[in-house]
Amino acid sequence: MRVCVTIPTLNSAKTLRSTLESVREQTFKDVGITIVDSYSTDGTPEIAREFTDNVINYRGKVLGARMEGFKHDQGDYHLILDSDQVLERTTLERCLQVSDRYDMLCLEERSLNPATWLERLYDADRTLLHKNMGSYIDSVTGVMCPRFYRSDILEKAFSNILPECMPEIHAYEDAIIFYEAFKHSSRVGLVKGSIWHREPKYLSELWRKNYRYGKDVRQMHELNCYQELVGKKERFRKFDRDEPVLSLKANLLLVLKGVPYKLGYTFGRKNG
Repeated sequence: MRVCVTIPTLNSAKTLRSTLESVREQTFKDVGITIVDSYSTDGTPEIAREFTDNVINYRGKVLGARMEGFKHDQGDYHLILDSDQVLERTTLERCLQVSDRYDMLCLEERSLNPATWLERLYDADRTLLHKNMGSYIDSVTGVMCPRFYRSDILEKAFSNILPECMPEIHAYEDAIIFYEAFKHSSRVGLVKGSIWHREPKYLSELWRKNYRYGKDVRQMHELNCYQELVGKKERFRKFDRDEPVLSLKANLLLVLKGVPYKLGYTFGRKNG
C-alpha cells in the first residue's frame, strides 16, 4: 500500500522545509512526495530536491498543479497538502486505519503556534468548524474539504473537471475536487489532530491573500467554472451556544476576510 503526497509551491522557501520534514517523519513509511512548482525564484525547488526527485514545473494555479502531481504519482491513496502545513507524525497511519470505511477523509486542522491575535482568530474558527463538523462538511455548501483520497476516486474527480478551468483556479480548488469526488462516493470521514496550519500573522497578509481569492473567484465567473459553488460557501458560522467566544471570534475573522475578498472580486481583473 502506497500513499502519494502532492504539494503545489510558489516561492514557498520559508515554510516548505518543515512541511516536507513532517511528511518524511510519518510513522507510515511507504510515501511518495511530488512537488509541483510554479517557477519559484526563492530557492523552493532546491529545498524540494533535498526530499524528493519528483519536482515538476507547472505554469498554472493550484487546481491544475494538484492534478499534475496526481498524474505523476498516484499510488493507492493520495494526500493533497499545502506548503504551509505540517502533518502530525501519525496522520497517514491513522488515515489508513479507517480507509476501509471511507473513500475520502477530512483532516482536522489547528493553527500552528498561534501567537498574534489574528492567528488566534484563525485557530478559533478551525476549532469551531471541527467541533460542528456535521454542519460544514457538504460538497456544495460546506467549507470543510477532504485531503486524503482513495486514488481511484480522485482520478474520477479530476477527469470531470473542464481542462480550461485547471490552470486558472486557486480559490475553491479543494472544494471543486470534493464536489466532483462526491458524485462518485459519499463515504467521507474525519481524522482528528492531523494538521497544523501556518496562518497570516498580520492584517496585511490576510488582506493580500483574500484580495487575491476575490480576484480568482471573479475569474471563475468569467470562465464559467463552477459558478454553482461560488457564494454557497460564503456564509457566517452558526452560533454555538456552548462556545460563544469561539463563535464570535470565528465570525469576526470572516468579516475581516470578507472585506478584501469583496474588493478583489469587484475590482480584480485577470491581468490586474
